[in-house]
Amino acid sequence: MTNFYELLNRIHKKPAMYIGSPSIGNLFMFLCGYQHACDLLETPVTEQEEEFAEFQLWLQKDLLLTPPLLRLKLFCFIQAMKVRLLILSLIYWKNLLRINIR
Repeated sequence: MTNFYELLNRIHKKPAMYIGSPSIGNLFMFLCGYQHACDLLETPVTEQEEEFAEFQLWLQKDLLLTPPLLRLKLFCFIQAMKVRLLILSLIYWKNLLRINIR
């Protein structure tokens, strides 16, 4: 595995390959998945990852983003995922009905 900042640089150069459309939300979700995978593999936290952990606090301070705004963004994401799951469930159910009718 390459170092953490090299991974971020790769994402910057080819965002579609890693996060789809370039957006903070997509990058956030990628990094959540990255952190989850590292936790599951019990990979020790690197110095670069520790430095990057302060990035959100810096962003909040520099861009005057408050934690409630960040929570709102997360809430919106969760709601969007629920809608997507509902749509996928309806498609699955529709396909099941189609199979059972034949």
